[in-house]
Amino acid sequence: MEIELPAPEKPVYVESARWVVKEADGQIAGIHVRQELPNGAKRVIWEGGLKGRSLSNMPLYGSERVRYFDQSELVFIVEGEKTADALRNFGKQVLGTVTGAGATPSKAVLSILDGFDVHLWPDNDDPGRAHMKRIADVLPERPLFIDWTDAPPKGDAADFIELGGTEEALAELIGNVDLSLPPLPSSDVVPFSLPVGVKEKGTTSEESDISSQIFDAAGIMSYQAPPVQWQWEDRIPVGGFALLASKPKVGKSQLLLGLSLATCRGDDFLDWATRQGPVLYLAFEGHIRDVTNRLKLMGLRSEDRIYVRVAPPPVFDEQDKSIFTDWLEPLINEFNPVLVIVDTLFRMLPGVADANDYSLVNRAMSPLEYIARRTEVAIVVSHHANKGNENSDDPGQTILGSTAILGAVDTALVMSRRKGAVGATPGRELMSIQREGESLEAIVISLDDSGWPTNSGRAQDFAVEAAKQRIKDVLIENEGEELGASDLQERTGVKGKTYSNARKALLDSGEIVIHQRGKYKFYSHVVRTE
Repeated sequence: MEIELPAPEKPVYVESARWVVKEADGQIAGIHVRQELPNGAKRVIWEGGLKGRSLSNMPLYGSERVRYFDQSELVFIVEGEKTADALRNFGKQVLGTVTGAGATPSKAVLSILDGFDVHLWPDNDDPGRAHMKRIADVLPERPLFIDWTDAPPKGDAADFIELGGTEEALAELIGNVDLSLPPLPSSDVVPFSLPVGVKEKGTTSEESDISSQIFDAAGIMSYQAPPVQWQWEDRIPVGGFALLASKPKVGKSQLLLGLSLATCRGDDFLDWATRQGPVLYLAFEGHIRDVTNRLKLMGLRSEDRIYVRVAPPPVFDEQDKSIFTDWLEPLINEFNPVLVIVDTLFRMLPGVADANDYSLVNRAMSPLEYIARRTEVAIVVSHHANKGNENSDDPGQTILGSTAILGAVDTALVMSRRKGAVGATPGRELMSIQREGESLEAIVISLDDSGWPTNSGRAQDFAVEAAKQRIKDVLIENEGEELGASDLQERTGVKGKTYSNARKALLDSGEIVIHQRGKYKFYSHVVRTE
């Protein structure tokens, strides 16, 4: 006789707490809900979702109270709403992060603290300390850290109060704050060498963002897309995925090192602004000697927050391990960069045997795009140019491999060095193909004696100047011969718009003139004497 067993009951989570997270102006940004099972398991979710907003752009818990804060008093930053409530009830000015230890509030979110004396109180574990260290890196003014040496494992400010902490005891902690940043979780990290396999086991949000939500028509109509935030103004968006392609030895590394140093300092690069923050530079080719020498020559400063690793990428033998989720993303969580440089792309995609296989390349590159979106870190990869198409009018055709490479990135920067052709630009040219903003018309890149790249102007302007000189040279060489329009252009070797603009400029300036005999027109050079 068969006995029908009852179907197992689906676990039912019971709400145990909820916190309303508000903007500085009091508008509700989201509702954070903690739910628990009878066995003690718990989770924290966002009621109704984030509605297309990224976790790092959610305001700090308590932001609506900042307008009433006393700037002469300390402001504490803690992890989580429960801890913030406990310290607030203790009579302190406090804000709580809502991202979990695995993520970091953005610079815009933390800007609410401008002008305040900030003290960071980390949870007593590696993820908690790493979380607060990343916040310290984003804040414009160096904050202080509460060092509760007697804290229990994972102990926080709420535990301090629950264990009998007093005003006097807290004042003693404040008097013994750590005046420097806590050490990085990996003790063997030095400015120019990051260890392989560095990991940080932080928490992850159970919320999905707009990229993984399904929107119906009403949702699409009501969704207000935020304006594009630029990591490198007009070129690479925050959380963008970009590529720099060129033939070998043209200067990809110099350009990427220059962008890295400018980003560390918040300086303009090639005349476009950068969003300041730490940079993680992963060089899978070359020797550390070359990279360090270049950086020093380019003016590296001791305070520059650039972290460089020069070594082949790690290899995972385990089938369930990934270079993206088990190596790159933990590095991003640990060092909290705003920009990651990967040099070169295919050294990080060892499973791609055929760079022209669209499906294979598309699948291999997807994790990089996903990580950039989820962490809001701009990722720039270097890649090689296709030698066969280097003179193509379509810069996308110069990128080596499948068109999936161009399709995957938000911005494709293409750099070339053209020699020999009349009217060609001396040195290097840089142009872009972009999903956001306007694509960059080719500019001339010059390197100074230190190797620092500078924007010397539009490539077309250089080409026109060269063409003007060529037209004058041809007319002087063939003085006395009546050269018509087609003959003159053929002998100069200059084509298209470059020739037309050069000829017009010379006519407008009076450096050449048109003569007419009947219907026939020909040109001559005007020799000027002082």
